[in-house]
Amino acid sequence: MAESEEPRDVFKLSCDWLSVQEVVDTVSSSSCGAISLFIGTTREDEEGGRKVIGLEYEAYELMAQSEFRKLCADIRERWPTVTHICVHHRLG
Repeated sequence: MAESEEPRDVFKLSCDWLSVQEVVDTVSSSSCGAISLFIGTTREDEEGGRKVIGLEYEAYELMAQSEFRKLCADIRERWPTVTHICVHHRLG
């Protein structure tokens, strides 16, 4: 990691569309040779014999932020060379 580049953890809850490019820009680092992304999607097939017609996500923001900090601490303990961590989660 470059001397001037401090590790950063970015967490965002939003009702707006999420941008993969925004996440890539957030975690990009000249000292890292890769970016790992996970993108979760909803399934439209049947669940328990019933067709899924919609999902709604909500979050208790203070708890979500607390859990995010715990997750980041765990990641940094297990893999100390991780430079930046970014989690964006869509609500609604």
